Order: sequence, then structure tokens, then C-alpha cells
Amino acid sequence: MAVRCAVILLAAFVPSTLGAPEMPVAGQAADTAELPLLERVRRQTLEVRATVMAVTYPMRTGSSKNRLFALLTWDTSAFWCCAALFLLMSLLSIRAEEELREKLLGETPGLVSRVLQVLRLFVIDFVTGQFWSTWQSQITFAVVKLVFMLSSIPFFIFTLGPMSTLFTHTDATAYTRNGTVVGVDPNGLSAYLSWIKEDVLGPYSKFKAELEDESQFHPKSLAKLRAAVREAEGVLASAWRRPATVMKVTRAKRAELDALLATVVTKEAASAALYRHCFPDQVIVDDYKRRVKAEADEMAAEMRVGQVVSGNL
Repeated sequence: MAVRCAVILLAAFVPSTLGAPEMPVAGQAADTAELPLLERVRRQTLEVRATVMAVTYPMRTGSSKNRLFALLTWDTSAFWCCAALFLLMSLLSIRAEEELREKLLGETPGLVSRVLQVLRLFVIDFVTGQFWSTWQSQITFAVVKLVFMLSSIPFFIFTLGPMSTLFTHTDATAYTRNGTVVGVDPNGLSAYLSWIKEDVLGPYSKFKAELEDESQFHPKSLAKLRAAVREAEGVLASAWRRPATVMKVTRAKRAELDALLATVVTKEAASAALYRHCFPDQVIVDDYKRRVKAEADEMAAEMRVGQVVSGNL
């Protein structure tokens, strides 16, 4: 099987002038099990060649259509350079160990025998897995990793605000469950449903035990909230059929869910941690109002004390 796969992969790069047969269309495919081995290899060669051409198409044509192709080439070149650097530094560390051992034993091998010995030790350690457990390899890998991270400096410019859009002329996109490409909406209904299903009502939520406590939360309220979540998932799936109104529909559904959650997770029933997790913005607003009221009361008290003092004078 391994030999057959190797033959297919090698044949994928054979020029089409060798007369490879055309692939049968749907409904006319013959039973390939009855074909000769060479015929089956040629048919599968076409599939492999088509896959290779599709995968390598951006790299073969991107240099003239995409200005980011130069950065991709830079990143790939930096990777292979760092891999070569790691190999060279590893061989030098093994050579240093061998030179120390030769000095201790008083040996003076020739250059060729020393190089062969270093390569032999490297291959043995690499195959047996001992190579990755030595402190020399770990330090070498850390140094090369740092060098590779420094090679990503040209990509730093794309993290500066609108610079990414300026160079790529593209906007960030996401996709729905049906595979439709849409704009990114991190505060939309989809993200809200994922949060409420996993972080609030999920089986691994840290508030699971608290929400299951019937003395705090009535089971019917939680059942109503779960039913609303399922209904919102249906709305989200059907809303993208009309892209012009999807934002309006999903935002209204999210506001409806948020209002229902506020009737279930209240300050009186929920713990401070759960309420803060569900309504962090409201907690900030309440704290701000409390601070403003305390400052206003303090200023009013100071004014009353000042009036009393001035009246006594």
C-alpha cells in the first residue's frame, strides 16, 4: 500500500503529455476494481494532480495579484532558515561534546571520522527520541524559537488599526452554520447564544449548581429561558435568508433574550458573582450611580456644616 501511494504521488508530477486518460463523468464511472493496476494508477493520478494544482494555485499565481504574497514568502523562508539554524546549532553542540570526550580520552580522530561520528550520534539521538530530552536541545530550540518570533516583525504593521485594511483591501468575514460568508459581528445573536448556552446554562458552567438550586431559581423560569434560547437558534438560522433585515431581526431577538434573562437572574435571587457575570455593564452603571450619590451626599453634608458654621459666626 505504501509503495502504491508513493507511485501515485510521483505520478502526480508527470506531464500530461504521457497520455493520461480522461476521468469518467458521473453515472459513467466504470468499476475501477476490474481495471489493470496501471490504469487505476493513472486515474488516481489525475485526482492527485487536480488536488495539488488546487492547493498550490494561490502560491503559483498570488505574487501578481496579492501584495501579501511577499510576506508569505518571507515567513516561509524564515521558517526554513530557522530550521537550518536549529540543525546547525544542534550539530555544533554534539561536536563540542565529542571534542571534550576526545580530550579526556586523549584521542585525535581525523576530520572525516569526526564529522561522521557527529552525524551518527545526531541520527541515533533523533531516532530514539533522546535528542529532545537534553538541555542542549532545549536551549537551542528556545534560541531558534526566539529568532523565528523576531522574524515576524514585518507583520506587526498589520496590527495597527486600519493598516490591515489599507494593505489588504479586505474586511474581516465570518461564516454561518450553513457556510454563508458574512461580516464579523462579535456582539451579535450568535455570540450571545454561545455565551448563554456554554457559560450560563451549560453543563460545565461554574454557576450550574446555583442555577439548579430550586430555592433560588424556579425550574419553570429556567425551562422558559432554555426554550427561548432554542427559539432564538431557529430565528438565527432563518434570518440569514433575508440579509437585508438580518441585523434588525437578530438584534431584536437578542434584546428579548436579555430582558428574559434579567427576569430570571435578579439581584435578589442570584449571587453577586452570577449577577456580575450576566450583567457586567449594569453592575458598572450601578456602582457609578452609587459613587455619584455618595459624593453628592458628602457635598450636601459639607454644605450644611458650612452653613451652620457661618450661621454661628
